[in-house]
Amino acid sequence: MIADAGVLNEQQRIAVAHAGGPLLIVAGAGTGKTRVLVERYRRLRQEGVPAEHILLLTFTEKAAREILDRVEREDWLPAGERWVMTYHAFAQRFIQEEGWLLNIPRTFRIISPVREWELMRDVLLALRPPHLFHAQRPHDRIPELLKLIERAKQELVSPEEFSAWAAGARAMPDTVVPPGVADALADPLVAAQAEAAGVYAEYQRRMLAEGRLDFDDTIFYTVRVLMQEPAVLRRQAEHFEHIMVDEFQDTNFAQSRLIELLAGDSRNLCVVGDDDQSIYKF
Repeated sequence: MIADAGVLNEQQRIAVAHAGGPLLIVAGAGTGKTRVLVERYRRLRQEGVPAEHILLLTFTEKAAREILDRVEREDWLPAGERWVMTYHAFAQRFIQEEGWLLNIPRTFRIISPVREWELMRDVLLALRPPHLFHAQRPHDRIPELLKLIERAKQELVSPEEFSAWAAGARAMPDTVVPPGVADALADPLVAAQAEAAGVYAEYQRRMLAEGRLDFDDTIFYTVRVLMQEPAVLRRQAEHFEHIMVDEFQDTNFAQSRLIELLAGDSRNLCVVGDDDQSIYKF
């Protein structure tokens, strides 16, 4: 039986009652998407699924708090640990437990925006890449480079992969290439990309040496552990019997890959989103 079914319309009741397998709910703002997630959570609990085996991910801490408050208020069954949180909160907890597989200490700290800026400044002063560093304006490229690194991590591109790509681009003029391509690759932009790859690698090395990660690192390294350690992936996929995702249109590639891995073979995945509000690829 679906609790409070009277507050739901027919399509919402169908979504709440969906037995298993993948479920995509596309709806606009103010149409009760979050209510469907809460009611679906309640139904699973009433059918005997332990709270610790349901993972509900949100995009913001505010949304996580609101959903958790509603779940705790409306789920009258005894519950152990609830997994209702943001992607980054989940990834931080995961790395605290499994990060040792990548030599990341449990005591890692999330780097502050101020320290990010200082660290990038120090890297540029140390490397002085010709296309990215200007002695008269040493700080000009810091925001741009931090954004580049952020995007690379969100696309699951490691410093090593970035460096390999940049090296390949620089090597192409020495190979057989179509007319005009060699001239294009001689553009300073290609050299700048190679320098950016070196900055990324050194920035990441220094940050890890300080025992710090940024928020994108937590998801990046969570995905890496899950992809490299089949036993860990199997344990996580078996633990979470059902996964629900709010505001799915806001997920980036790394977050989507995380969800895909956690869903495992059961594919008991329910995502809710509004394609009119998409930030990334929906």
